[in-house]
Formats: sequence, C-alpha cells, structure tokens
Amino acid sequence: MVDRIRELSLNERDRRYKLVREEMERRGLDCLVIWGDSGKWDTKFANIYYLTQIGGNGEVGICVFPKEGETTLFVWAIYMIDEWLEYQSWVKDVRSSRVSRWARPYWSNAVIDRIKELKLENGRIGVVGLEGTELEGDIPYVTYKKILEGLPNATFENATDIIENIRLIKSEEELRCIEKASAIGDLAAEEMYRKAKVGASEEELFAGMIRTMIVNGSEYPIMFLWSAGKYNRAKRLTYNKRKKLRKGDIILTEYSPRYRGYCSHLQRPICIGKPDTLARNLYEASVESFYAGISVLKAGITLEELCKKMYEPIERRGFVLYPGVLFHGMGLYWDRPHGTPFLSPEAARMELREGMVLAFEPGASDPDLKRGIHVGHPVAVTAKGCRELSKAKVELKFKA
Repeated sequence: MVDRIRELSLNERDRRYKLVREEMERRGLDCLVIWGDSGKWDTKFANIYYLTQIGGNGEVGICVFPKEGETTLFVWAIYMIDEWLEYQSWVKDVRSSRVSRWARPYWSNAVIDRIKELKLENGRIGVVGLEGTELEGDIPYVTYKKILEGLPNATFENATDIIENIRLIKSEEELRCIEKASAIGDLAAEEMYRKAKVGASEEELFAGMIRTMIVNGSEYPIMFLWSAGKYNRAKRLTYNKRKKLRKGDIILTEYSPRYRGYCSHLQRPICIGKPDTLARNLYEASVESFYAGISVLKAGITLEELCKKMYEPIERRGFVLYPGVLFHGMGLYWDRPHGTPFLSPEAARMELREGMVLAFEPGASDPDLKRGIHVGHPVAVTAKGCRELSKAKVELKFKA
C-alpha cells in the first residue's frame, strides 16, 4: 500500500499563487479566467487543478483567479461543493454555476457576475483555455462569446501560457506525488507479471491492474493503453476483445495512474514465453535508448542533445522510432517538451531546467512500423543529473 498524502501544503499553494500573480503583474492582467473539463482522462482540468487542487472524475468547471482577492471556482454540480471543500483547503469559495439543483449550468453568467463582484468589468482579463498545449484551445465557443458580450468594457487576451509555463518546473511536493503515482503503477505491473500466462484472459489482467491502482490510491479515470500479440502498438480498446494469451504474445502497456492529480507514465512490457529475435533486438534498442538518456540528462542540456543521444541506439540497429516520441513532459498533464529526432530549430535549442519531469518512453520499431516495443517511466531533471521517479528496472519480463 502506498502511503497517502492528505493534500499539498498551503506553502505550495502560496508559492504557485506568487509566481502566477507576478506574471500577471508583468503583463498588466487584473484577473484570469480558467476553463477545465474532463477530457483526456480528466487531464484537461490541469490548469484549474494547479491553482485549486480541485478536479477529477468527470468534473467540469471555470475558475476566476484575481491578481488581488479570493480565488473562486464554479463547478457543474451543486451537490459536489461540500465534497470539494472537504477534499482540499486551498480554495474556500467554491460555487455552482446553476441557480438551482436542477437548472442547467451557465458558465458565462457565473464568470460575469464574479468579475463584477471584483469590480473588474473594465479590467484586463487573461483567458486560460485558448491556444496553448491544446492548439485550438478548450473553452467552449459559446461560453467565451457570452463572456465577451457580457463584459464589453473589459480587455481580453490569451494567457494560457502563464499557467502552462509555470507548471513545467515541479516543486519537491509535486515530485513526491509523481513518485507515488509511479509506485502505484509499479504495483500494477507486478500484478500483471503474476497473472500473465498462457490461457489468461486479457480483460482479467487489465481489470486486475486497474483494481491494484485504485486500491493503492490512484484517482480515476486512468489513462491506459494495452495490446497483446505480436508486439503491435499499445491501443485503447484491444484488451476488450476477450482474447486469451498465447505463447509468444508480448503485452505492451502504456498507463498513467494519478496521485493528487499528478500522472506517472509507464511502459511495462512482458513476453509470454521466449521472445523471437526481432522482439529481443527491438527491446534491447529501446532499453539502451532509455539508459542513454539517463546517462546525459541534467539541467542545461539542450533538447537536441538529449534526443540525439537517445535516438542513436535505435538508429544504429536499423530501427525507427515508435510510437513517435522519445519522451514528453509530465505532471498534471502531458506537458512540453516533446522529444523527437526531428525538432524545429527553436525546439532544438531549448535547454532543460531543473525540476522538469520527462516521461521517457523510447520505442524501437521495424521500418514499416508493424512491430515495436516501448519502455520507460518518468524522470526528473536535476542540477547534476536526473532522478528516476520509479524504482522499477526498465526491462522486458519473460514469463514461461
């Protein structure tokens, strides 16, 4: 059982608020309006969660974060307010966007009324939920249009980058959450290793892993990709084909248990029986790539330098990258940067900073992308090297 963290500290809240408000001051913003919903396994609530510790399990909401004054969060269900207040102590002003229990939510009216309460109807307002990691944004068009119409004297601009950039550098409290999520994921992998054998059903293994993560503290839903067979790419629904495992099958997994909102990201393959020569070579190339990255990762290395080092073992063996990235940022969401062998000049020059977390997931593939094996888990950038956030060894398990 993984030890539980009740919640992140008020000092951590104040650290974040200070950073965000300093950037708001620099840009002349009086208030942020932040959209969040339950897309992509609830990770699209990340920007709100970062400032409130509220979100998950299908929540939808909109947050008003003033440069001065109390943070307000509007959630979709009036009956969830007491639960969210019990879950965290960062935000006391949690309201429903409904005027009654059964009324439909009106996010725009809630935001307009709160901004008028703050006397900021003539102010400069940053919107978090326009272009950013999601290239076309998340905030609903009608909601945003009605907010603009309801506050005709305010000035609006895209401020999505404020939260997303600050989120890239993790504190020690955040790193502990990702470590705990990784420990939960490692327990799930051990459950798979125990149960995987000829004749076992895919859905039973999958269900056992989900159960293990939930009872050990993971939040739900959990991002989980899976495949079993001739080491084809892990996918969303293949576990649900009611297939029995056969000798020679390789199970590929890619899953992200969450702890206090923070995601781990794990690839734990296992072979039922002895792997064929191609599978072994693909696996060895992927593992070599993972540890090549570990050997050079530290604050100050450029994205180009790290990607070249990790891609070299894959390319040297005549393979290509599978499924497309060597790593990506990790935290409350799939963050920047994305490491590939084919970087833009601007991305290539990016220097990694202490406190960033990268989900290493190198995967070697045959040139036609029909066979590949990916491995990995999250690592944190430190001043002198890196810190693996999982204690498990990166390897391809064999099961008789």
